Amino acid sequence: MRDLLARFALLTDLADYNHAIKTIPVVKVSQWALEGNSLDAASMADLAPAKRYAITLAVIRQRLGVVTYDLCDIFCKKMNMVSRAAEAELQKYLDDNQGGTDEIPRRYALLNAVLDSAESEDNQLNIFDNIALFATIHSWSESSNGLLRSCLTASRSAFGLPRISSSIT
Repeated sequence: MRDLLARFALLTDLADYNHAIKTIPVVKVSQWALEGNSLDAASMADLAPAKRYAITLAVIRQRLGVVTYDLCDIFCKKMNMVSRAAEAELQKYLDDNQGGTDEIPRRYALLNAVLDSAESEDNQLNIFDNIALFATIHSWSESSNGLLRSCLTASRSAFGLPRISSSIT
């Protein structure tokens, strides 16, 4: 990777003169790049200076394109690795927290069943207190305990009863 970056920096510096071949058709520049890749140093020295410089610029341009493509390919592969790792972490997080997520509707259904029952208000509040105590003993998650506390507080205030003691929370 460092070699590619160093090569990219060098070729980018050398490509400052590419403006000289911008007016030449791309096909011709590609042909010169192929010709330049097939020549050795002695053969390049035998060429006329104008052609030698044009071929050199064409080779630099072609190699810069290859190095840029390789760097982009490496970057895309690294980003795919990061994406796959992030997806795995997200799935692990979702799997770890699915129980808490499933617990919320279950508790709501339980509280709703108690509220819809024919029990007296005092019995309903006792059942709510028992649910809260059970939640505390079994260490239900803080978010679902918060929801339960909110429901209990709302039901107690609706019935005009005192707040829940902090020992249940």
